[in-house]
Amino acid sequence: MFGVFAFCFCAKAQNIRVVEDADRTQTVSLNGKTEAVFVANNDKLFIETSRPSLDVKKSTKKVNSSQWEYVFELQLQTQEGLASARTFTITQEGSANKTTFKKGKFLPNKRYYFIVETVKNPIFLVDNTQPTDVHLKNDEAAVEINSLVEVEVIADPSLCAVSSNLTQAGYFSTMVIIDIKTLNAVRSEVERKQMMYDDLNESLLDRAEHQEEVADSEWNELQMMQQRKEEAESQLADVSLIKIKATDSNELNIDISDLQVKQKRVYTIETSGRNEEEAKPHWMLLANYGFSPERQHSLGLTVAWAGRFGGYLSFMTNGSYALTTDLAATMEQQYDYLWSGTTAKTRLAVTAGGLFAVKKVGYVYAGAGYGIRNLVWYTESNQSVSMTPGTYKGVALEAGMMFNIGKHAQASIGGLAQFPGPYYEMKIGLGYKF
Repeated sequence: MFGVFAFCFCAKAQNIRVVEDADRTQTVSLNGKTEAVFVANNDKLFIETSRPSLDVKKSTKKVNSSQWEYVFELQLQTQEGLASARTFTITQEGSANKTTFKKGKFLPNKRYYFIVETVKNPIFLVDNTQPTDVHLKNDEAAVEINSLVEVEVIADPSLCAVSSNLTQAGYFSTMVIIDIKTLNAVRSEVERKQMMYDDLNESLLDRAEHQEEVADSEWNELQMMQQRKEEAESQLADVSLIKIKATDSNELNIDISDLQVKQKRVYTIETSGRNEEEAKPHWMLLANYGFSPERQHSLGLTVAWAGRFGGYLSFMTNGSYALTTDLAATMEQQYDYLWSGTTAKTRLAVTAGGLFAVKKVGYVYAGAGYGIRNLVWYTESNQSVSMTPGTYKGVALEAGMMFNIGKHAQASIGGLAQFPGPYYEMKIGLGYKF
């Protein structure tokens, strides 16, 4: 794989990031070796290198009252050639999360500094690409990046066209269209210079084995070819890297150096900060409106408390509290009375239940309680009569969904069924999450 300077995140949330401090890079005498110095504000880091047979941890030392340095010595020259790329895996004591940091090109006799920082709201990358995902245009490929938080997507303009929009579903979607012809030209240049280097290297080694004289100029030419090959690899790494940045968070990268024509990759940006916010319990207060096909209207309140799970209490009424009547009658018995023409409708329902968080969309709720819907007719002698059908008293069951609108606003929609009856009521709400 061509060298790439990138941050690579696993499926679990990260709480640290690594940033190269390029201003502190120094040229030092290390006999062709290299030093990588990781600067952190604690001494509880475990750092592993991808080349343990070549690299040595020299020291962990405290440099001031709040900072430690983890110093690694890297051996770049091997029997197979120059091993200039490294991947470091960093783990904090007491945490199962790992951050993987990759730098594509270390140079000999250099000391590099890297800052290890704590991130309050880290982001990480989830690959959701399916076998059916295809970009149908010729000479192109695509990368789709979806996120509930706004991120900045940076790609080389000579290779990529980037467009972003906020979808109706409330998430940010970024599409990166890659010109495969341009990418193939850069890849072909890497392959061409690699073949030139390999051919000359094989020829010189063969001549040396047969004790033929090899001029210094020819060895110098081989070194120049190696340098040109590494420059071509670096150019490919630069143009084929999509960077993703979020405010006050870490940086993610997507390597597209191996992307082929008509391929499409789909990624989701997850945020542990959002997950923690979702898990944190919130109080919610919603004003509700209810409507029944029997032309019954009611108003009410819902009070809820939930993180990933929680509960709620809801009260609905139309403001009339004629819960008891003097008599009860069916519609078939209406001719047994002399009516005044005055009627009343009473609606009262109290329900309680549970809530379950659905990602960052909102909450599913379901509950039960007791409800009354009283249809009252009055006689000429001012007696109140509960009329059936139209009067329902009994168990009320309800279910619905509360939606997050931004950070604090909420809307809800659901339905309620009351038995015996049945009596149905649609219920909507608008409120605030504290």
